[in-house]
Amino acid sequence: MSDKNLLLITEVFPYSPGEEFLEKEIIYWGREFKGDLIILPKRKSRFKRDIPSKIVVNNSLNQPLSFINYFSIFIKSLTSKIFLNELLYLIKNSKFEFNNFKSALYATIKVFKIRHHLKIFIKDLDTPPNVYCYWNDNSSYAAALLKQEGIINKLFSRIHRFDLYEEERRNNYMPLKRQLIQVFDKIFPISLEGKNYLINKYSMSEKNICIQKLGVELNGFMCLASPRNVLKILSVSYCVDVKRIDKIIDSARNLASTFPDIKIHWDHLGGGILEEELVEYANKMMLAPNLSWKFHGMVSNKEILKFYSENCIDVFINTSLSEGVPVSIMEALSFGVPVIAPNVGGISELVEQTHGILLSEAPSIEEITNALRNIEMFKSYPVRKNAYEFSKAHYNSKLNYSRFISLFNDEFFSVERKN
Repeated sequence: MSDKNLLLITEVFPYSPGEEFLEKEIIYWGREFKGDLIILPKRKSRFKRDIPSKIVVNNSLNQPLSFINYFSIFIKSLTSKIFLNELLYLIKNSKFEFNNFKSALYATIKVFKIRHHLKIFIKDLDTPPNVYCYWNDNSSYAAALLKQEGIINKLFSRIHRFDLYEEERRNNYMPLKRQLIQVFDKIFPISLEGKNYLINKYSMSEKNICIQKLGVELNGFMCLASPRNVLKILSVSYCVDVKRIDKIIDSARNLASTFPDIKIHWDHLGGGILEEELVEYANKMMLAPNLSWKFHGMVSNKEILKFYSENCIDVFINTSLSEGVPVSIMEALSFGVPVIAPNVGGISELVEQTHGILLSEAPSIEEITNALRNIEMFKSYPVRKNAYEFSKAHYNSKLNYSRFISLFNDEFFSVERKN
C-alpha cells in the first residue's frame, strides 16, 4: 500500500444497519478515487451491504481483546497524558464531577483500544497510511494519537452533529476533542453552521476546515401535489423525544379545526421507542372527521424514496429541538416538496422562503399551525420547482461527492496540489 492510498474508518459500514449516507458516497469512491480504499469498521454485523469491487473491507478494528490486553489498555488509559490533561480541563472549567470523570475515562479507554488495533494493522503496511474518518469521535482520536507518533501520514475527518455539538452530550461535555482537534490536516463539516461552531467552540484554525455537504440522488422526478381540497403532510424521523413529533399531532389537529372543508392526511415514516406512545396520543387527539393519519413504523431509505414516487405530498414537516443538516429534508427538496422546519443546527441552510417556511428555534403549536395554513404555497408549482432546483444546485450527491473525492485525488495524485 502506497502513501497515496487511504484508510476509511467507519462505525459499522459496510455492515448494517447504520451510516446509510455512506451507501451513496461509497459509490463515488469506487468510481472516482484514483487510489485504493480500505474500509475499517469498528463494529460488525451479519449483514453486509454491497460495495464497489475495488474497495476492500478489513475487520481489524472490530476484533475482541483478550483480558490481558484489555487490562493493559485500562492501566495505560488511566495513567495516560491525554486522560490527565482531560482531568485538568475539567477542574479548570469547574466541570469536574463523577459523570464527567467517568465519560473521560471511558472515552480514553475506547481510544486506546482502537489505537491498539489500528497500530497492529498499520504495522503490515509499507508506508504510513493516510486516514479518513467518517466521524470525528473516538476512532478519529485514536488515529490522531498515531499521527502524533508518525505512524499515520495525513489525517482527515468528516464531522456531523453528535460528534460536533457538545450540547448533544450529557452535561454538555465531549471528552478529548479539544486536545486532539488541531492534529487533523482537514476537518470536513457538512454546513457553514458546523464550521463556525468548530472555530468558536474548539478554537480550530479556519485553514484546516473545509465545508463538504452531504447529498441525495436526484431522480429527475417531482412529487405531485394533492387535489385542491386535500392537504398531504409528511414527516420522516425516529420516534424519540428530541424530534417532538407530538407537536405535529397538536398542530395538525388545530389545522383540521381551522379548515373543516379540507381533508388533511399526515404520514409519518420512522419507528422508535416512542412510537406506541405517539400512536396512542394521536388516537386521543386527532379525532376531527377531516383528519386522518398513519404511522408507517421503521422503513428503509429505499422505502422512503418509493413513498415519494408513489404518493402526492404537499409539505414536509420537521419539529425537532436539535438537528445537524437533515438528509430527510434534502430528500424532500429533491422531490420538489416544500419544507416547514425550525431554525436549529444547519436547517437554515436548507430551508429558504422560496421553497419553505423556517420556524423559530422552539416553535409553539400556534406557530407551526400558522405555517401549515399556507396550503396554496405548498401546492404552487413555482415553489415546488424552487425546492427541486435548490436541491439540485446545493445537495446533489453526484456533484457533492465527486467534488469531495476530487480533494483527495488532488492531495495525493496532482503534481501541483491545490491549496
